[in-house]
Amino acid sequence: MTLPPEKSEKATMHGQGREDPSDSARPRPGAKDPISRVERLVPLHFALSGDTSVVAEDAASGSRIRSAEGIAWRADSSSLSLEVPGRRVALGHNLPSSIDLRQLLGHSLRITLVDELTSAGVPSQTLTLCGALGQVWLVARLGPVRGVVHAVGGVQVHAALSQRPDGPLVVGTRQLQGLAYPGGHVRLPGPRGALVFELVARISSDTAAYVIVEDAIYAG
Repeated sequence: MTLPPEKSEKATMHGQGREDPSDSARPRPGAKDPISRVERLVPLHFALSGDTSVVAEDAASGSRIRSAEGIAWRADSSSLSLEVPGRRVALGHNLPSSIDLRQLLGHSLRITLVDELTSAGVPSQTLTLCGALGQVWLVARLGPVRGVVHAVGGVQVHAALSQRPDGPLVVGTRQLQGLAYPGGHVRLPGPRGALVFELVARISSDTAAYVIVEDAIYAG
């Protein structure tokens, strides 16, 4: 996988490339990058920093749910920043370049990140970006895909992998399904318009990295 650029032009609500010297969400010199070079090699990986809340944590199973809310005010190829008075949150990510989070600038968002260990001890992550009234802009997952169900706009979206080692991701509702092949995508009708399903990578017979995203923020 191609590494995302170390530096990219930032987009803000006030224009391109403007820097905020008081940006507490930006990594300081010498601080650990929210996503390391090794993690960037993983098909999907996410890191939340700043003022986040732990919604649930189960030490026995290794699962942890964290969330944060705010106004999207900065986005680039590897991060999304939220801000509310007195609080800031940064989401580090390596989402595909086909997803343009700059379209969400100015929107009120809730970020939810679920970290868990599979039965084989392999880390798994699920990221959800929601807007006002529970609108789901994006769901991204790296982990087992066995009977996985995501709630998108009140509709249950199912995901499963083909039994063939190089087979596609089978996605959709009970009424309508589509096939997304590794590196490819498929569009299906959603509650508010088209939903795009992109299979970023197939890791094994039962594990994959994929995203479900509103067509409005898909640039692929």
